[in-house]
Amino acid sequence: MYTQWWMWLLGASLGVGAGALFFMGVVEWWRIAPMVVFPLVVWGALWWIGRVPIRVSSQNGAATLFVDDANVPLRHIGEVDILRDTARRDAMSVSLHPLAFVIQRPWISSAVRIHITDAEDPTPYWIISTRQPEKLRDTLTNRSAPSA
Repeated sequence: MYTQWWMWLLGASLGVGAGALFFMGVVEWWRIAPMVVFPLVVWGALWWIGRVPIRVSSQNGAATLFVDDANVPLRHIGEVDILRDTARRDAMSVSLHPLAFVIQRPWISSAVRIHITDAEDPTPYWIISTRQPEKLRDTLTNRSAPSA
């Protein structure tokens, strides 16, 4: 579950409210069904919006980091910093480089900053929100065996 608990509650409320528009006080299965189906649709949308796939795999023989639809070869990754709470807020505000690549999910309090060492790439670093920053850092710094 990638979103806050209150978003799921709000989604259920909105779904039941939208389904209640079909109810109209008549108890028949086809009028009650939207009160069950609509929250499931809203929850599915919340899950879909909240997910950002992060993976390391081999592409054309070179290990590559994929974040959503962006990618960078691991040979161009330098230092990987873990950012929590205040450090993450500072990195996302006054310290943020205008050319940085950012995948931020505000309900996640930790992130990693991945420094890019490619001289031809104008992006100085990536900041990626993740619930498991240590696991991502360890995967990126242990370049011997990429995971699929």
